[in-house]
Amino acid sequence: MASFVRNTNGDMVRPTTQYMAVVAIDFGTTFSGFAFAFNHREGERGILVNKAWGSDQGYQALKTPTCLLLDPEQRFHSFGFDAKETYAGLEEAKDRQFYFFDLFKMNLYKEGDAQTITRDTTLTARNGKRLRAMDIFAHALRFLKDQALDVMRERTSVTFTTADIQWVLTVPAIWQHGARQFMRDAAYQAQLLRPTNPDQLIIALEPEAASLWCRQRKLREFAEETSEALVRDVVARNGTSYIVVDCGGGTVDITAHLIQPDDSIHEIYRATGGDWGGSKVDQEFERTLKGIFGVDFIDNFKNEHPSDWLDIIGDFEMKKRSDRPFQDKLTRIRLTTNFKNYYLCKPTHHDTSIQEAIEQRFPRGEVTVNRDYLCLKGSIMKAIFEPAVSSVVEHIADLLRKRELQDVKYFFLVGGFSGSAVLQKAIRDRFQNAYRILVPDEPDMAIVKGAVMFGKNPKIIQRRISARTYGVRVSNNFIEGVHPDSKKFYTSIGVPKCRDVFSILLRVDEVVRIGESKTFTFCPVEPDQARVSFDFYITQEQNPRFVDEKGVIREGCSITVRSPNISKGTNRDIELKIQFGGTEITVTAVDVDSG
Repeated sequence: MASFVRNTNGDMVRPTTQYMAVVAIDFGTTFSGFAFAFNHREGERGILVNKAWGSDQGYQALKTPTCLLLDPEQRFHSFGFDAKETYAGLEEAKDRQFYFFDLFKMNLYKEGDAQTITRDTTLTARNGKRLRAMDIFAHALRFLKDQALDVMRERTSVTFTTADIQWVLTVPAIWQHGARQFMRDAAYQAQLLRPTNPDQLIIALEPEAASLWCRQRKLREFAEETSEALVRDVVARNGTSYIVVDCGGGTVDITAHLIQPDDSIHEIYRATGGDWGGSKVDQEFERTLKGIFGVDFIDNFKNEHPSDWLDIIGDFEMKKRSDRPFQDKLTRIRLTTNFKNYYLCKPTHHDTSIQEAIEQRFPRGEVTVNRDYLCLKGSIMKAIFEPAVSSVVEHIADLLRKRELQDVKYFFLVGGFSGSAVLQKAIRDRFQNAYRILVPDEPDMAIVKGAVMFGKNPKIIQRRISARTYGVRVSNNFIEGVHPDSKKFYTSIGVPKCRDVFSILLRVDEVVRIGESKTFTFCPVEPDQARVSFDFYITQEQNPRFVDEKGVIREGCSITVRSPNISKGTNRDIELKIQFGGTEITVTAVDVDSG
């Protein structure tokens, strides 16, 4: 897998006008959807969405759960509400035969020293079996692509093909480039486009896309606002600095922008964030259940009754969005019949009922059982939210202390988790005296609609800040007293070299403008070397020396160039051209002598 887009000509993205429409796919951790616009219709009012997700199940939703179900032969069965309903309805014997995947997008988020995902990475289904991650993501993208084309045909009576579409795929801003390339490769496998036409797919960063949508809205379309004025005329004006806090199901992304006189956008601080999204609240709920019923009991129940566990977590997922914790009302989570029976059939539980187990853990009645429901008081729900919410709030506070963000006065709070009343209250309580906090009425739709706008004008973000240091592994001439002896080796003609040197291409916090490129020149190590390969590495350190230092991660990609004229020995120039500034990095390697 290549973690950088390789391009032989270095051209910028082609204008979208050659396509009939722009389709943006928001592939979320917990929910996914799409939006589209026809290129003959201008403005945000021309952006359309599918409002009928889950209609077969009695829903009328704007998104569908990011859940994939494969049959026992590993063939695609269903996605979203259909997959969830089918899996929940399977008989116990069958739910172990089918492959059910959810929350799998989080496997693309890596931090610290974690290795980037590769084509060979596998994911674990609810039945405990593992399949290739690339196949899982491709199945999901193929379904969303087909659904988008179907809805467009229903709306227009025109049969569109993938070739008619400028595709946009949203990703978190804090993802490594290897994860972004993984999504591009999955899109190729899902046949959204052909690898020979990479410009037909634009990767959009989620908080950036959301900011474009928010700027076009009227203030009254945000919580606690009443004005008819447009945000761009009152808040996001020329010279205004703001941050976008994108709280999704898996991650929280924060970017900071400054509006330019020509209405373009400059990023003023590198994208930051962490895994503090809504799924972290689900994890804390699971930890609470383990505290009541025992770790082994919950883990065994999840393995033996995966569809029942999905029902319980799904019910919690819906209930956690309410503001009941602040009204001192109970939150009721339905426990399935299999859960209660499984508890009672355990020998260690013969003398203890579920109610008694709960009373032992919560003697003051903060948690109780009423018939089929686990009842949680507001204090318990707040405690379940606390790890995720406090991480988000403290990270925002740390960011706002940065010198580069001293002029920020506004927040855009977007993403599915931003719809949580608990999270909104915590952020307002901490920051509303000093900052104006704008939460759109549908915070979970801001990203996908903004992604359509970005697809029509990908150059609107004119400047970004590098979130990492990028480089390649090279072997330099060995310098005594500078390079460690452990790195020393000799070439075939006896030249002392130092291996594993991190040759820096771009430093963390460095400003890069859209379309900006750099060219670096390297030479072969051996005189008879006919091929030169470059392996790419990243780190958050400013000045790494070697690729095997702590915190340096191999991006899982390489690029190789042929250098056939070995008659010049090592006196051959290999040019590595890197194009920065967009949401992806384009790499071109050329042997200068042969071209």
